[in-house]
Amino acid sequence: MLQKPMALPIRHKDVSIVSPMSLLLLSVLCLFSGTFVGLGVGIAHGGGITHSCRELIVFEGNVNNYVKQFTGVKDPSLPLDQAGKMLSLLIQLDGLYSQIGYGSLGYVYIQTEHDDPDTCLNELILKRIMGEECCANGKLQEGRAALLLSGQFQNVKNQIYLLISLEFLRKGISETSLIPSGVAAENQISFVTQLPVTKVSFAPRKFTEQQLYQVANAYSDVMYVRAQPNIDAKMRKIEPFDIDGFSYYIEEVREDWLKIRSYRSRLPSGWIKVPHDIGGLGLRELLPELYFMDATALYMQIRIAGVDFSSKRYAQYLEKFEYLMRAFEKRTQRPSDRYALGLLKSMHAMLMLERSGLKTMEGEMKNISAAASEAAELLPTSGEAQSMAALTRFAALIQSGDVSFSRAASSLEKDLLKILSTDPANVYVKANLERLWRIRISNDKSNWQTDKLIALRKRFLQDTRVQQ
Repeated sequence: MLQKPMALPIRHKDVSIVSPMSLLLLSVLCLFSGTFVGLGVGIAHGGGITHSCRELIVFEGNVNNYVKQFTGVKDPSLPLDQAGKMLSLLIQLDGLYSQIGYGSLGYVYIQTEHDDPDTCLNELILKRIMGEECCANGKLQEGRAALLLSGQFQNVKNQIYLLISLEFLRKGISETSLIPSGVAAENQISFVTQLPVTKVSFAPRKFTEQQLYQVANAYSDVMYVRAQPNIDAKMRKIEPFDIDGFSYYIEEVREDWLKIRSYRSRLPSGWIKVPHDIGGLGLRELLPELYFMDATALYMQIRIAGVDFSSKRYAQYLEKFEYLMRAFEKRTQRPSDRYALGLLKSMHAMLMLERSGLKTMEGEMKNISAAASEAAELLPTSGEAQSMAALTRFAALIQSGDVSFSRAASSLEKDLLKILSTDPANVYVKANLERLWRIRISNDKSNWQTDKLIALRKRFLQDTRVQQ
């Protein structure tokens, strides 16, 4: 049964505050009702709140994260509307803290309580963000990314569960990568791999308001603005405010500190202490999918800006992604979580492919193949995941020289034909078969082209998408 929370004190030194809801509204809105500003090396952070699904905010950053107000369980004895709003706002704040220093981003909380449900369908929200439907304040730029987190409460046998899903996209771009075949040739032919899915649902989480209020206590430091980025500096408490009229933007970021600037002179500006260990504040134990959301946003940052990264910076971003992936993996519970983990493993393999480029070293390709194989085990029904595992395994075998070209090619051919038998519409598998046959024509001197394979090749070439 949902537990009705008592008034939990929030302590900062000798100060006690007894309103967690005011804390959440205040802390999140003070950080997110602003606009994008540059932070040193071209990194920007900003956020806002939209009071309608029809009036969305789209920032000019690489990645826009949207947190849709959680809904469900309309019962006067279960005040989940307030809890859903608080939780959504807290996720927004948590995400900013977690991703500081990793690319330009925006966080937008979408308030839905006054909207017709038909206007707040996720599909319509994403279309508005991309500028395909009216109306939004700005639209997503070509190649930039958007993530939409949504969820609903359900009452099952007097237990409250929260079900969350995440959708993501890059405008005008498919999530694909090239896999070098490893075969020496004048014009090396590469295979192409695709991310398995861009939408995932997570295992239901048992939920109580008491848990939420306990988590809220851990964020109490954001209630205080200091004159200097020093824990002993003079501080001012941020007072409750009119939600619609209050706004801040982030002016500067330093290690463990944010400098916020108020749009109104009567409200304090200055430095806010950033939690040192975001995972230790309790929210991510309640909702481990936040690790997944951060990892996905970071994956998008790397795919968008990675070509301009130095090798050192790329490694830093990749290390952060791996940490988030492992943190989510530790907390996986049911099959739906394992499915989400498989998607992260696929992202990991693609990020390593992008870092290495077409001149992938032998050891790197083995690591990429291992990650792709782990993803395929977690996604046994995904043709994309199975294809990525087969293609990277072929490339690793060719580079290592452990087996002959003819044997490796025959094995890959069987794997791809098997995938195609269960997923006949998979255009990428067809395209990779065509590329494999082109490689074999040049490198395999044996009489492998049977009438059946020639007929298959002709059939695939009739698909204009394969030709493209």
